[in-house]
Amino acid sequence: MVDRAISKECTAFLSGHPQRSARETLEALASSRYAELDPDRYGGGGATELLETRMAELTGRRARFVSKGMIAQMAALRVANDRAGRASAAVHPLSHFSRDEQGAVERLHGLALMRIGELSDPFAVRHLEALGEKPGAVSVELPLRNAGYKLTPWDELVAISGWCRTNQVHFHIDGARAWGAAVAYDKSIGEIAALADSIYLSFYKDFGGLYGCVLCGDEDFIDECDDWIARHGGQVFRQFPAAISALEGFDRHFGLMKDYVERARQIARLINDIPGAFTIPRVPHTNGFQIGIECMPDRAEQALDRLTRETLIWIAPGFYAMAREDQCCFDVEIGDGAAELDPAQWAAHIGRLVELSKMTSLGEAKDEPNGG
Repeated sequence: MVDRAISKECTAFLSGHPQRSARETLEALASSRYAELDPDRYGGGGATELLETRMAELTGRRARFVSKGMIAQMAALRVANDRAGRASAAVHPLSHFSRDEQGAVERLHGLALMRIGELSDPFAVRHLEALGEKPGAVSVELPLRNAGYKLTPWDELVAISGWCRTNQVHFHIDGARAWGAAVAYDKSIGEIAALADSIYLSFYKDFGGLYGCVLCGDEDFIDECDDWIARHGGQVFRQFPAAISALEGFDRHFGLMKDYVERARQIARLINDIPGAFTIPRVPHTNGFQIGIECMPDRAEQALDRLTRETLIWIAPGFYAMAREDQCCFDVEIGDGAAELDPAQWAAHIGRLVELSKMTSLGEAKDEPNGG
């Protein structure tokens, strides 16, 4: 892994938005027009209430700000299952529920995760039909990050929604990165939310907020979720710093998501022309995708560390191993940071990474010119 402390010296970031120091972050919050609002008390009033109102208007559902997406989503699944009387949820095996958070849904709530679909793509309605029983809830992650930020095709998403309504099964959308999904679908967030019984939307990924999200659903459903949010410690006394950053991030980035998606596709197209490099998927569905290189992970890590120190250009902290031992990859989510270099420069930088990773000894690269 590349020492994250080096990122403080970097001048360009392939993923996300330019970094701010703690002081710069606090100064930006203090100078926001939303800082003129009164502080909230346990989410009531001020910037938190304004944020919830805006998200309710956007989704057509009641919105509740929650400090952590994990808390919001566990509350949603718990309430859905309690209502259904069935302690289970159909999810993709690579979903956030299945792969991350140390099995929290299963261990804390006793919900059986029914893992459906192939590893390479989001699941389809045929996988639900093959279950042989009704789950307590169905959750679709938009996009499916661990599969290369792939999206469920729109027609399939509509079909899944229809299956859930026909079978009276709660349909939840994990929309941590749904802002880019809306661009790809050429749909509004409201149109996506209308397909589901509940949807979670994050503010710190695409929008660079401090932390937090909203959980959106019908009035009674959110009321019931509030109890579980509180039980998880999610009822924070003061939420306004995160709410201010979310509002600022929304104002800044919401209208730019189409540009981020297009830039992701431009960069990916050039990377796929580099021998030894590839992207998953080949054409990004949203502003997120994975960049892979044909190299053993340990060699790739060494090359990445050297390249970062030489160029002070940050592309990733490290690599994931892949099914083939001679391939590895890392995640990319295009935001403002990538604007510091044009797509050709980013591709050249990845090309240099491939060159370094192929050398028999990194010592051979000492006198080589810097790339990118």
